[in-house]
Amino acid sequence: MKLVNRTVWQTRHLKAFAVRVLRDMIDDPAKRRRVVLRVHHGRGKWRNAIHGLAYIGGTTADIYLPARCCTDVDKIQLCRVMAHEFAHLRGLSNERRMRHREDGWIGHDREGARRIYAWAEALPLERKTIRAPRSPAVQAENKRQRAMQSLATWTRKLRLAQTKRTKYLRQVAYYTKRLVRTQAASPALARAESATKSAASVASATKGDDT
Repeated sequence: MKLVNRTVWQTRHLKAFAVRVLRDMIDDPAKRRRVVLRVHHGRGKWRNAIHGLAYIGGTTADIYLPARCCTDVDKIQLCRVMAHEFAHLRGLSNERRMRHREDGWIGHDREGARRIYAWAEALPLERKTIRAPRSPAVQAENKRQRAMQSLATWTRKLRLAQTKRTKYLRQVAYYTKRLVRTQAASPALARAESATKSAASVASATKGDDT
């Protein structure tokens, strides 16, 4: 299951509720892995109530928690709403029957729900920790440290580049001289080969006259 948290409450705490309720509602592990639960803050006339939305047989459910100003969330009601929406994902569609089951596992029977989801009261549900903004001096120091690290990295790369450049300059100079010597030797070599062929021809002609 994937949980997308858009509230002020800690994600790992919300997921602890969702995972346990989902395990009770959907038996198929493959189906549970495909579920996406999105948690929002409510708006409008339902802004202070826990409610949800899910499509029958789908894979995505939305849960709406009280507005940001609320300091507490009814954990039992949260589990009841989660169970109700997960039941829709499982394929249940009879709203009236789901809301009035006697055992309350997906319905709105408060006593039954408090009995079934009593474990929820022991789970934590805390707000996210808000980090204090860093002072300008701290921000400047952090940026200076990152700049110094980058400078050291590029200095090492520059030294390596200079070493490589020197190496390849020497190779270019060496092969340039070698190429010049080869080109200078080529005419003399051609003349020597021509003289050898001429001498061989003369020798052959002389041998033929003797015979």
